[in-house]
Amino acid sequence: MRLLFVVSLLALCLEVTNLRAEVLNQEMQVDLDSVGDATCSVKERYPAREWLRWKAAVGDHPDLVVRNEKRQYAAWDFSDFSFTKDEVSRTAESKKKVRALAQLQRDGSYSLNKLIGGLHLVTNKGNEWIFSGRSESESTETEQTVHVMLPVGAYETHIVNPDTNDMELIYSVPRSGGKSPLLLLVGSGFGIFGIVMLGVSRRAQGSRPLPLPAFIKPASGPALPSGTKWQLVGRTQGGRSLRIEVTDAMFTSNGNRIVLGRTAELCHVVIDDGSVSKQHAQIRKEGDNLMVADRNSSNGTAVNGQFNRRPFDEVPLREGDTLTLGEVKLDFTKG
Repeated sequence: MRLLFVVSLLALCLEVTNLRAEVLNQEMQVDLDSVGDATCSVKERYPAREWLRWKAAVGDHPDLVVRNEKRQYAAWDFSDFSFTKDEVSRTAESKKKVRALAQLQRDGSYSLNKLIGGLHLVTNKGNEWIFSGRSESESTETEQTVHVMLPVGAYETHIVNPDTNDMELIYSVPRSGGKSPLLLLVGSGFGIFGIVMLGVSRRAQGSRPLPLPAFIKPASGPALPSGTKWQLVGRTQGGRSLRIEVTDAMFTSNGNRIVLGRTAELCHVVIDDGSVSKQHAQIRKEGDNLMVADRNSSNGTAVNGQFNRRPFDEVPLREGDTLTLGEVKLDFTKG
């Protein structure tokens, strides 16, 4: 009797060990672009028992898979969702595009804290950073690996708060048409030197006018084109006047897209009003046309009183239109 009890106890321990030994492998690939948007692919490989349980619950119903993804990533704005599964290898794979996965900071850098909090940095090589970690549920352990591919040219990349739930991957991206600080400094030095020498030369030769060097334009000559400018003019709900200037250069240096909202760390243009969300709307430049879209704001975005039906649905923004962000109405004109 005692022997039977011992055998039964051993069998029970082995069963519990087998249950706890089941490991769900989850591998995520995150490809970031120059404005913080990303394409995310998630591949999950299930142990046999967990595969049957998952299939019965959601795996055979793609609409439930989408629902669970939206619940799991409720703070994300994602689109172009696709899903496949393989019975032989017991794998399921989903892919989606995510808006503003990396958040724009006040100093112009980007911060990625979603997905990597609580994980550990495994390695980094060039623009690829790999993180991993393990979590447990009642019967299954999840081994998670996240591959992050930063945009081309990313620099000053570093980790903040490593190995914690608040870990962040910080990086910067080069701006289109920008000049390096060293080149600007050298150019400024040559410019100042040239002006000083010109003044000395004029003083030495009396009042006789000298021809200007080829690289200096006469003050009376035609002004160089400064690029297209637009203005958003209106009032907040509290009666405060607003005049916002948007230039071609702003689009060029931010991937042809600028974000409007209440929080300076997350936006290119700040509108300080309680009815405006942290990231409220975006204006995208496409050739000579401008397109506006709501960024899943609380109070919505409208053009001429017509609110966008869904976040990130773009509509044209033309001269003379009225752009409404929450309770703020702004008339759009070309400057």
